[in-house]
Amino acid sequence: MIVFCQAPADIPYVLSLYEKYKNEEIISIVVINVENVFKFIKSLNLDLDSLVFIPYALKSFKSPLDIIRERKRIIKLNKKYFDSIADTNVYFFSRFEDWLTSFFLKGLSKRNKIYYLDHYDFSSEFFEKKKLTFKLSIYKLIYFLLTGVDFKLEIIEKIPELNYGKYKIERRVPQVNNEVFQKYQYEIDILQKIEPIVLFFVMPCEPTIYNCESHDEIQLSIVESFKKNNWTVVIKGHPRLGVPENIMNVVDVEIPSYIPAEFLQIKDVKMCVGIITTALAHFATSSDIKTYSLVNLFQFRKNTSSKLYTDYLSEASNNQVKFFQSFNDFENNIKN
Repeated sequence: MIVFCQAPADIPYVLSLYEKYKNEEIISIVVINVENVFKFIKSLNLDLDSLVFIPYALKSFKSPLDIIRERKRIIKLNKKYFDSIADTNVYFFSRFEDWLTSFFLKGLSKRNKIYYLDHYDFSSEFFEKKKLTFKLSIYKLIYFLLTGVDFKLEIIEKIPELNYGKYKIERRVPQVNNEVFQKYQYEIDILQKIEPIVLFFVMPCEPTIYNCESHDEIQLSIVESFKKNNWTVVIKGHPRLGVPENIMNVVDVEIPSYIPAEFLQIKDVKMCVGIITTALAHFATSSDIKTYSLVNLFQFRKNTSSKLYTDYLSEASNNQVKFFQSFNDFENNIKN
């Protein structure tokens, strides 16, 4: 069997599949684009036939020459890893924003059984579908010339979308084996700690989401407020983007960015905070730690974004994630 791991949030499901089938199947894992995910899975020393990392290389669609080069690269990768595969079960987790995996799936669908394990694509329901504009038609053509795949471009925030029904892909609801969190845990030992302890999921500004003129300064102010109120601040950076440099000299402990949040084992944490990371949903539903989103403290590129992310986190956590309504609300809570 082959499992495509497309994002950090896929890891618990990848390991659940591994634990279920490791005594029955020859298993290969293909990590797409996020090197820290590859690094973590490699550190587990799983009994795999192969563990492959395939990054994105195309930076822009503006250069026809770059598109041709990328087309040649992915055809070569497909020939190396997938062309000879037949009669194999193939698993992937998202149909959105990943034309590279879609390219490989199209070829694999001809002689293999492919399963789409949807555990977070419900977020697409929070976005309005758009009609195909001239600009989107150009993108659709470029995606097709690059991959030969039929994509939908209805949800602007999540393009492209694999039209998986066209390729005889079976959609299933995946199950997590909660034992994997214990078996593959990463324990953090905090020395010289001062209670209370906060675990803060941080990230540099992502310009497609946030107003970058304010993002890093707001994040720094949050850390400084915790410190002013005598909290020990433990940070975990974004798996792909890492940690913003401006807070490094203020925090107490940095957890390696390649460790998935769901596998962290930290004693005596009193509060867990982040902005829009799905890690908040995990801590809110699987622990007694008070878990808050800071989404209302930040400025987004689109006025509707904060509500979209609030709805998404509420849905993902069964309304267990709490929300600070303002910076004053945040400061009053951490003082108490």
